[in-house]
Amino acid sequence: MDTYIVLSLLIVAAAYFIWRRKKSSVSYIQLNNRRIPLSEVQGFPEEKIAALITSLFQSKGYRVQNTRDELHKVADFLIEKEGSRGFVSVRHWGATKVGVSQISQEVIGMNQQNSDHSYIFTTGRFEKEASEMAKYNRNLFLVDGRQLNIMIANAK
Repeated sequence: MDTYIVLSLLIVAAAYFIWRRKKSSVSYIQLNNRRIPLSEVQGFPEEKIAALITSLFQSKGYRVQNTRDELHKVADFLIEKEGSRGFVSVRHWGATKVGVSQISQEVIGMNQQNSDHSYIFTTGRFEKEASEMAKYNRNLFLVDGRQLNIMIANAK
């Protein structure tokens, strides 16, 4: 009898953890009162990504410019607001997972440009090591699919 109780508890615990894991992942974004599947968002053409990111930051009062020349090696956009300057990278937009090795050169470049804040976007998720890097770099914000939803909701 005790074996059945223990086995039942293990099955319930496993089901709970699977449910929690699936619940925290985002499969869509809410944009213009429409639910758009994340798979569609991942395939946005470059112009649509640029327009979305530009509108997100402009809604917060930032001036947004595409980067050129040397700065383009560092990030895709330069954002400025009240004397504060930052960079935005969308190079990992459609990736399902982004690791520290994929973003380390961007982070180094952004820091060398005296960025007050830097954003790296993906519709997927950041691996644990990348998230740890962001914890120790207070000016670095890693924006995944879930946080993208929050930014879009707060922009309205």
